[in-house]
Amino acid sequence: MVDETLVDSTFASLVSLRDVLNLDGLILNYIMMKNIRYVDVGYLQGCVFMGGLAYYFAKNIMKYNLEGNKIFRSDEGCDNFKVLIEKLYKYFNIKNGDLDFIRYRDEILNQGGITSIPFEDVLINKRKLETVIEHLLLNILNFDGLYWDRASKHWVEYKSLTA
Repeated sequence: MVDETLVDSTFASLVSLRDVLNLDGLILNYIMMKNIRYVDVGYLQGCVFMGGLAYYFAKNIMKYNLEGNKIFRSDEGCDNFKVLIEKLYKYFNIKNGDLDFIRYRDEILNQGGITSIPFEDVLINKRKLETVIEHLLLNILNFDGLYWDRASKHWVEYKSLTA
């Protein structure tokens, strides 16, 4: 049974931002991240999610100009990926946004794997990124309802959380 609160509180935002942020693709990336059995590949899938969200955010919400793989602001300055993620977090009201994933995203993409951190830390960082992605999706969709908070291990009203 589908929770009517979920559908009722998110449908308008889903419809209005579906194409703007490529929400179908982002949600698919999130689902794959959660269901891949290999932690490093799941972590990479989360990085793909963040890269895609940053791209569509810059292009369609911030109205930045695109040139190749560079994203330029309208004043022709260039934001690096970290600055763009910080702006994205601020725009979607994420107060405790994870930036650690950027280093490992770069390592995966440039070196083909994560070698600079132990496996236990990869697990921790993947969980942090999953939580941020969940909060991003819920904030993007303007979710208002109960949410399973991993930190407190309780159901809480999502709007009461400090994302």
